[in-house]
Amino acid sequence: MRKASFFAGLLILGFNLYWLQRFGFKWNIITFESWVMLIVGIILILPHHQKSITTEWLVYSEIKKQLEEISKSEPDTHKSTNTEIPSQNEVSGSEINDKPNTDAIGNPDGNGYEWINTENGKNWYRTQGSKDDWIEFSN
Repeated sequence: MRKASFFAGLLILGFNLYWLQRFGFKWNIITFESWVMLIVGIILILPHHQKSITTEWLVYSEIKKQLEEISKSEPDTHKSTNTEIPSQNEVSGSEINDKPNTDAIGNPDGNGYEWINTENGKNWYRTQGSKDDWIEFSN
């Protein structure tokens, strides 16, 4: 029933827009009925449009909830509560060997960065999914 009213509304809307266009969208005794029928067409289409918006919102809400559950199940050692880009330390010549390989895969934090811990206890970050050099994180 809802689809039939939607298509009827489209037909009414299209037909009356055509005739209003032919008369230059002027308000007069000839176009009065077409203007009223435009409102009828919109009323018939509106419930279908509202249903599609509601469905899209429900899908969005479900995806958002699943992503929040995934982020809660990740270990807290790799999460950063700071959404700004962390400060970068200068790396001296003796520390170059401590830097992780650019092919290493880090743990995403949900803020667009991935993190990795080295054996010496240092934390490193870079833009998620990039092959950029790792940058040492300092508090």
